[in-house]
Amino acid sequence: MKCYKHQDIDAIGLCKSCHKGVCPECSALVGGSVACAESCQEDVAALNYMVERGKKVYKNLGKQWGPSVIINGVGGAFFLSFGIYNFGRISSWLLIGLGAIMIVGGIMSAVQGKRMGEKKI
Repeated sequence: MKCYKHQDIDAIGLCKSCHKGVCPECSALVGGSVACAESCQEDVAALNYMVERGKKVYKNLGKQWGPSVIINGVGGAFFLSFGIYNFGRISSWLLIGLGAIMIVGGIMSAVQGKRMGEKKI
């Protein structure tokens, strides 16, 4: 592959932003990534930041499901028990249904959180 600007010189890498082949004269190293010396340095720095930030967020993904599990589980148990306690009234079926849906949502959140916590980068 040849440099996009100097057609007679071999490229040493691709710009992370625009994906053009660049020679040593046209390239700039931005945080371990190759960028065009003239135009793409800010874009490459932003891409590097997004990748690093994404790694940190992905690493903690399994822990973020905890509040959802607790809120759905406790709320679902409250609505379910209140609906059973007031059984016989019309509103009891609504409370029982809402409680069951929230408990199922809490279980699904717990399973999803466990799966996300097991994934490695």
